[in-house]
Amino acid sequence: GYFGTGATGRLIDAMMRAIGFDRASIYQTALAHSQPATGAIPPGDLANLAQFGRHHAALVAPTRILLLGNAACEAFLGRNLMDARGRLHDFNHDGGKLAAVATYHPRTLIARPALKAQAWQDLQMLANKE
Repeated sequence: GYFGTGATGRLIDAMMRAIGFDRASIYQTALAHSQPATGAIPPGDLANLAQFGRHHAALVAPTRILLLGNAACEAFLGRNLMDARGRLHDFNHDGGKLAAVATYHPRTLIARPALKAQAWQDLQMLANKE
């Protein structure tokens, strides 16, 4: 589900606090605002959701983007999470570029806590981008 409540919400709050942000200083949204029964976004819907997400980003005008999970990574960067994570990306945004970092979705980190060290490295890249 969405990051606002439950275990995923608590984890994303802890992740953001660890790099010096709190919920009041960030804008968060989901790529899809309802979760399919399978938990995965149908591949046929990804292009439309990507277009909507890019439009949303243009309205919000963030200075950085943290992409959580494979679907968000594919929608914004056109790459699979495992190929994209571990480095900073320039996200082309309304003629400009902004920093984007892809990392594991909080649900994945809850299910596989050993991945938290990699997610921490990703978050530090985002926090250190000026």
